[in-house]
Amino acid sequence: MPLIGNNPAPPKVMTWTKALPALLVAGIFDALRLFFEMFWFFGPALGAALCTAAVNDYAGTTIAATGGQVVAGLCTAAAAAAGVAFVGPFEMFGYLMSDAFALAGFLMLIILLFVTNARLFKANKAGLLWLAGGLGIGSIPFIGAIPSYSIILFRLYAHQIRTEKAELKKYIEERAAAQLKERREQEAVLIEQRAAQQEYEEEQYRQEEEDRYQQEEDQRAAREREAPEGNIGAGESGEPSIDTEASAIQFETLKDALSELNAKMNRTPEENGRLNRAREIMKSVSINPYEVRDPVFLAAFERAHAGQKVYDGSYENRNGFKFLNLRPERQGSPNNAPYNPQG
Repeated sequence: MPLIGNNPAPPKVMTWTKALPALLVAGIFDALRLFFEMFWFFGPALGAALCTAAVNDYAGTTIAATGGQVVAGLCTAAAAAAGVAFVGPFEMFGYLMSDAFALAGFLMLIILLFVTNARLFKANKAGLLWLAGGLGIGSIPFIGAIPSYSIILFRLYAHQIRTEKAELKKYIEERAAAQLKERREQEAVLIEQRAAQQEYEEEQYRQEEEDRYQQEEDQRAAREREAPEGNIGAGESGEPSIDTEASAIQFETLKDALSELNAKMNRTPEENGRLNRAREIMKSVSINPYEVRDPVFLAAFERAHAGQKVYDGSYENRNGFKFLNLRPERQGSPNNAPYNPQG
């Protein structure tokens, strides 16, 4: 069963580019809180700036002109006096507005994170508590000026990015391991199939060889039963009972009792005598009936009857049968006598 197809999709990974909108929102609310926490200073300063702009616009001058600079000085002095006179109300108004923006920022960030990046709370189990802590800090006078939302959200995103990158790395490693395991399983299946196929082919080959061998034995036994008395030769008028289809055999690749005995290195004197007799049979293309029972003599006769000659060193006879390491028999040697299985 394929393993790779069952793997889930790769995990998503947060990046700082994706986190930038939420960080900008947090920064805006932190800036508003800072402005109202310090409203006792920023309020009069804003009033002086508005006064200068309005009067200069009405008078038709600018801050670069002498008249505009005089107007700016008078507005600044008036704003400073008002700030000193009404510092209490300015501070109270600033704290109230700071708390309001702290709550509004908390709600805005919660909604934004759940809509765009709910995975942040999965990677940070205490993410809501951290944001609630930022709201608490924003509710404390003067301390609320600290940009708590930006700091807390930055840390939450940093932790999420590290966590999800680690999960992605683990996913890639597990997927690579699954692919390697699948390849090894497929290779093991292929090896088993090839082994089974090879075993089947070898069994078929053995069966065919056994059938062929049995058929040859049956034909040989039939020839032995039907062999007539006297010499069976190619020069006689009667047709020999030896199967003449051996002429179609490639002599170079033919494996029979004659080729096996010829290839034997350390032959006994008896085996050497049999090989000498086989050579005579091939040269005369004649065999005695009782010699048909010997597979070496029968193979020599079948080769000669199929047209193969004994190699004599000539180029014309280069495809003849080469007798290897054949020792000639001495005259009068017992091995020189015709082979007779009946003794």
